[in-house]
Amino acid sequence: MNSKQILYMIGSLILTAGLAWGAYELDVPTLWIVIGSVVALGAGTMSAASIKQVKQTTTHVSSAS
Repeated sequence: MNSKQILYMIGSLILTAGLAWGAYELDVPTLWIVIGSVVALGAGTMSAASIKQVKQTTTHVSSAS
């Protein structure tokens, strides 16, 4: 995992926790909070896994003398 993926996962966890807390405060049944949290974390994990690492390429220029 690179740093972008880790930051994305941390953000997904914070977002999911905030949504779960809001649902709890609105008296949403616990089962639905758990289901929504699992779905949100799954979507966050899939999105973080789809982030591609950019490879640095170097070009070698040969000069003919």
